[in-house]
Amino acid sequence: MAPETITDEWREKSDDQLRYAADHLAEYTEGAEQVIRAELRRRGFPEPPAIVPTEFDAEASFFSFAGRMGRLEFFWSWLVINVFAWGSLVIIPPLAAGLVGLVLLVLPTVRRLHDLGTSGALCVLLFVPGVNVCTAIIRIPGALTH
Repeated sequence: MAPETITDEWREKSDDQLRYAADHLAEYTEGAEQVIRAELRRRGFPEPPAIVPTEFDAEASFFSFAGRMGRLEFFWSWLVINVFAWGSLVIIPPLAAGLVGLVLLVLPTVRRLHDLGTSGALCVLLFVPGVNVCTAIIRIPGALTH
């Protein structure tokens, strides 16, 4: 019989498979990581250390929708992109600088939304006046628990 949930799937794994997964937690989604950690606790294994990024890959961070993005990396990417967009106003026309900055801001926003377990399509709400503020306020409690 096939497992019904991801929790059932991990309960069927051998101890060796679970230990391997614990050593490679960074390769799993946040939800899978939580399930793996819960299964490790259930079986009495020691808790693996928290995932800490070991190297910064700017190309993967700024120009990709894939992967995870923590709060600090998200903050720095937004800061760098905003400085670039405002600084480029001196060199290129304001409309072009605004469009480039807008496109660059969508990339880390989608990754952060994925990390929070929501659809990246919610970044479209950033462009609707009033709704963007309400969405941010609603998401704050959820963001603080992750």
